[in-house]
Amino acid sequence: MGQIITPEKFKQMQQVEQDLMIIDVRRANDYKEGCISGAMNIPQAAIEDHIDQLPRDKKIILYCYRGNSSKRVMELLINNGFEDVYSLEGGYTQFNSTT
Repeated sequence: MGQIITPEKFKQMQQVEQDLMIIDVRRANDYKEGCISGAMNIPQAAIEDHIDQLPRDKKIILYCYRGNSSKRVMELLINNGFEDVYSLEGGYTQFNSTT
């Protein structure tokens, strides 16, 4: 099941959930300029190369700039059998504006 979550819901999940995997699907340079704490970087173009390494027993939160690319990656993961996948609404841009 894929779901779009607001930055507020994501922050709640961070406080409650112990086993979240946060993936920044932006380019490496953008990730280095700033990212959500605890996130790892797997650019959208490389996600298929890493799909077998992603855990299926954790909630996966995806984000990009504004939420469009992360939605596409979420759909890709769901189509490959992942169930607990979320895309951050508004991406890093909106997340930053709510902190």
